[in-house]
Amino acid sequence: MMPGYRGDQYKVRVSNRELEKLRRWGQWAAETGVLNDYLVALKTVNYRLAFEPLEWGEPKYTVRKMNLAVRFGTFKMLNVWYGVHLQRPLVFVKIFQFRGDYPVGHPPETP
Repeated sequence: MMPGYRGDQYKVRVSNRELEKLRRWGQWAAETGVLNDYLVALKTVNYRLAFEPLEWGEPKYTVRKMNLAVRFGTFKMLNVWYGVHLQRPLVFVKIFQFRGDYPVGHPPETP
């Protein structure tokens, strides 16, 4: 069992740059007809980050000086790299990625 916070909910921090990217992806999803899938993915990822960050995703490495467990999670068309503070109820999203294997394609600015 990994040490860490085990309370009701974690605060999830996402940079404005990543939030704007998610908004653009939402516009693309609406134009492509996959908005429902996209919204389900966002809601699921948000839930996992807020309530199950240490159980969801694959552990990648620990940044001991910052007390962060870095993990990689994926759901439907989204990947997310995030850090979980091991002593406080905080999650820091590093980056969202659109999966390259999503059958409908991907937003234009993603490789």
